[in-house]
Amino acid sequence: MWSRNNIFLKKLFLILILLSFPTKNIYAKEYTFKWYNNAKVLDSLEFDDKSKYQITLAEGSWEDNEGNYGFLKCLGPIMVSPSGKIELEVFCNGFDHLENKFSLKLIRKSEYDVGVGEAIYLSGSDRYKFLINKNCKYAIKYIKELTKGFYRHICK
Repeated sequence: MWSRNNIFLKKLFLILILLSFPTKNIYAKEYTFKWYNNAKVLDSLEFDDKSKYQITLAEGSWEDNEGNYGFLKCLGPIMVSPSGKIELEVFCNGFDHLENKFSLKLIRKSEYDVGVGEAIYLSGSDRYKFLINKNCKYAIKYIKELTKGFYRHICK
């Protein structure tokens, strides 16, 4: 009987030890990025059905939750449906105040002036290496005739 209790206590002790190790998801640090951009359509084609194909440039300053700040520039195509819905896949290059660089791809299917999408880090130097291949959720809202944008993404 003593050996059964001893085995039970060993198993219980082992389970408690395993449960005490922190898991990656519970203690994962969030990375938050805010971007204040100016956007403009560089060129556009309009089709008979009133859909449009646009080449858009957006650029502006950014800040993150680690005290970094810098500049981000994005360029790419936007397909606009006759009802005003968009599909975009744009590419971005950014740098911070210490000249560390990173690249992003932004994907979104939503309304033109507001929506949520996915930001994917394609590359990053130094402090941004940990973000490479991360898929982050973003939200954006444009005001002032769609020229001023407020953007935020969170990476978990």
